[in-house]
Amino acid sequence: MRATAILAALAMLTSLFLTWFTPGTPGLSFAPRELISAVQPDLTGVTNFISQSPPEVTLFLASFVLATLFLVLMLFDLPSRLLALAAGGLGLGLMLWSGFRIWRGGLKNPLPPELGLNDGGEIVKFAADVMGYGAWAWSLGALLLFIAGLTGFARR
Repeated sequence: MRATAILAALAMLTSLFLTWFTPGTPGLSFAPRELISAVQPDLTGVTNFISQSPPEVTLFLASFVLATLFLVLMLFDLPSRLLALAAGGLGLGLMLWSGFRIWRGGLKNPLPPELGLNDGGEIVKFAADVMGYGAWAWSLGALLLFIAGLTGFARR
């Protein structure tokens, strides 16, 4: 599980540089590094960004920080189940929260009008067509990191 946790954290960090939507998606080209590069590197720029952005964006970026911290501690042979749970749980929680808000009508439904929220197979097919490598890497990395935090790490 140790190697899986390291690969999951690396997948989350790699997703910073990958596009999150397929190139054929009209009007969407997003990589989290673009969001991070927009922030001024000084303390006032970071505090202004955090205070002006929605909590979901701040938590999204915090998942990368927690995954990085987890990876650094793992490389120094100091595994932390709490950090794995926090980084992976934050990613899973954000995905579930977004899905819940879409389902309740709090967010704009990204699905085409001909798809309903009750057609699971078509939703998965649509997600596979739209989601880029970055979104898959981040979401699967968060899931694996959360599972690794739940099960723990064997001592060498």
